[in-house]
Amino acid sequence: MRAVLAFVFSGGQALLARIRGRGWCVPSGHVEAGETPENAIRREIREEVGASVGHLHLLGHYLLTPPHASPYLAAVYYTSLLSQEAIPEGSESQEARLFPLEAFPTHYYFWDPLVEAVCQYAFQQAAQSPP
Repeated sequence: MRAVLAFVFSGGQALLARIRGRGWCVPSGHVEAGETPENAIRREIREEVGASVGHLHLLGHYLLTPPHASPYLAAVYYTSLLSQEAIPEGSESQEARLFPLEAFPTHYYFWDPLVEAVCQYAFQQAAQSPP
């Protein structure tokens, strides 16, 4: 597992980070050496949105195939927001805000049918089995 991402829910909305040079997206990042995917996503959530979260629920995996690089897996989780503080100094994130699913197509930095399906699935799972 080389990458992780998470939908952090509160009140039926998901927390997005506005990442410098990318735009609005769910907290995400790479798994560092010796780190579990679960520890990696908790770290990324703290770094990008200043949040502590509850239990992590695995939604599934992406197979990412970047140009000029080997394919790798990214784990996708959903969880609940427990608390939120200021975004840590030096973060690549400039802002964090909750968005309803309806706002994702106009705010999410990259929107295509696959991203739409994953977002819809995450919201559906969180509604059926709250994090």
